[in-house]
Amino acid sequence: MQELIDKYNIKSNFLIDYFKINASTRLNIEQVKFLKWQEGKFIPPIRRSKYLETYMKEEIENFYTLKQLNLHQTAFCITTKCSLKCKYCNSMMQYFNKDTHKTYSFEGFKTDFDLLIDTVDILRRLVLMGGEPLLNEDFAQIIEYAAQNNKVEHILIHSNATIIPSDEVVEALKKYNKKVFFWLSDYSVNEQLNKRLKIKEIQALLNENNVWHGIRKDHVWMKDFGFNQIPMSDADTIKIRNTCTWSGAWQMLNGTLSHCFKSSAAKELGFKHIGKDDYINLHSLKTKDERRKAIINLYKKNVLQSCKYCYKTSEPVTPGEQCEIGEKCLIN
Repeated sequence: MQELIDKYNIKSNFLIDYFKINASTRLNIEQVKFLKWQEGKFIPPIRRSKYLETYMKEEIENFYTLKQLNLHQTAFCITTKCSLKCKYCNSMMQYFNKDTHKTYSFEGFKTDFDLLIDTVDILRRLVLMGGEPLLNEDFAQIIEYAAQNNKVEHILIHSNATIIPSDEVVEALKKYNKKVFFWLSDYSVNEQLNKRLKIKEIQALLNENNVWHGIRKDHVWMKDFGFNQIPMSDADTIKIRNTCTWSGAWQMLNGTLSHCFKSSAAKELGFKHIGKDDYINLHSLKTKDERRKAIINLYKKNVLQSCKYCYKTSEPVTPGEQCEIGEKCLIN
């Protein structure tokens, strides 16, 4: 490994943020496919680190010799509208209102998706999320279109379990059952939400239709104050970013590709904390080579302005705590 690092003069942040995370995502997808569908090969847990090293070497050679660009994950926020208004939503959906909400039409999604897919060789994981994605009236079409693309290896859908999927969405999930995973968040630990959650009904519907799904119960939410007024030093920013759970959680929203959910929403809302180098407007770049270079450069950046202002804490809060009626959730 060190020989390749020296050969191509790979900086540590690029090694981790691009090569290691690509190899890890690839390995995770392969393990899930075998365990769920008995496809591919069994990878013993004791040999996971060996496979990870092998995949990293392959990713390095593919990048430098084959000029291959693979995205480990990109989320499309297909609507900022949500059926909940969580005070500490770290995707910052609570900051949007009726005047600022963004929702992808099918044609809008198709345009941005095609532009991204044309730019890369592989998209290992596509995440479809919101807000609450089931509020998008074109959701079934979006699933169908994305799942047909051979460059996309796996699709993950996040839902807050407050809305029962339509017949059209269920049919799309059934059709691409081996590629699309429907992930329900279980916020039942928050008694405030129990009357609004439809986990049992949704799970029964998905089981009845043999839809691949799961329920996430291990939510740990931390108090998030949006963005600070004073930036951190570069050294502190790097330290925080190296442990950030959202580092590498790339997102497309309204034609713009950002390095994380929070930064993506803040850019769309016009927050001053987002630097011009923190995101890529794919539509402003005329050629595939320009778009590829921009994505690689964003991967290589070690310090981003949005990270310097990001204000998170380690103070736990109840998942899904709601803004009170009339409460201004803008807390930055």
